[in-house]
Amino acid sequence: MISQAELGQRIKFLREKTGYSQEFLAEQLKISRQAIISIEAGKRKIDSFELFELCRLLGVSVNDLLQNTVSKVESLEECLIHCRGNVNEVGKKAIAEFGQILKDYDSLMELTK
Repeated sequence: MISQAELGQRIKFLREKTGYSQEFLAEQLKISRQAIISIEAGKRKIDSFELFELCRLLGVSVNDLLQNTVSKVESLEECLIHCRGNVNEVGKKAIAEFGQILKDYDSLMELTK
């Protein structure tokens, strides 16, 4: 399990990667912006509803967020590269952007170890 501070760092990283503001997450979770700030700073625990909703909004599983069990980027990249030949240009661009997000996420996870 990760510390409250590490969880907050991950949530902030993923929020920024998705382009969401603290205000947006606060509205979606029906909590204050200050509560989001406190969560990201590791000063406030999140309840189960908030956790599940955050994961849904940020596009990660609860397990991945709490235990850092995201698959290795290298194997995902191999899969994406293999799929590239079967998609149009828009799909190829989306795959490349997704690959970069995965690399950034993996880098963050290394920093929090």
